[in-house]
Amino acid sequence: QNSEENNNSNSNGNSNNNYVDSNPYRNFAKTKFEDINVKAVKAQNSDTVAWLSVDGTTINYPIVQTGDNDYYLKHSFDKSSKKSGWTFMDYRNNKDMSDTNTIFYGHNLLNMTAFGSIAKIFEKTWASNSNHSIVVVTEDKKYYYTVFSGYYTSPETYYLQTNFYSDSEKEDFLKTLSSRNILNIDNSVNSNDKIITLSTCTDDNTGRKVIHAKLVTVLDN
Repeated sequence: QNSEENNNSNSNGNSNNNYVDSNPYRNFAKTKFEDINVKAVKAQNSDTVAWLSVDGTTINYPIVQTGDNDYYLKHSFDKSSKKSGWTFMDYRNNKDMSDTNTIFYGHNLLNMTAFGSIAKIFEKTWASNSNHSIVVVTEDKKYYYTVFSGYYTSPETYYLQTNFYSDSEKEDFLKTLSSRNILNIDNSVNSNDKIITLSTCTDDNTGRKVIHAKLVTVLDN
């Protein structure tokens, strides 16, 4: 979904210093990496499974998961009904990041919240200015990934496959994702890699922007 969702509030209706930004995406995005506490956030919403932070973007939010891939398209982190939705993990994925392909979804919002700032990864300056890293923090571990592919595609289910029947099927899958890459980055990947996928809509709402990153390091919290 490509839409504008400002969701601002002003505490007393004028433009003085009492302005309060009630946008939950922007408020979570201000969190410093060392202050990320998934257990504390889970106390606010029990659907919380992780925290996602993407270098060179404003993506720095809790990730939720429920029994389908529909609910958080239309509900915010506090479960209120909002067209801006919330960033969520595919319902088929294991919460412990153990799948070959763990998938995250978010709306492409014009105010650059949710997954709107994925657009920055497709700018030429991202490849040279970013460290290409994505970090997923769970209650007990930190998973460090490096981006190996980014591209635009029509809506499809191919890149949304989570597990594989054979090593050769998995290898073909990863090679295909790597071959689609249009970013100026090292896009090597092999059949032993576990990956994450970030998926959002294109600006015209007819296709998909997709980012893939491979696991590099896992650290205990």
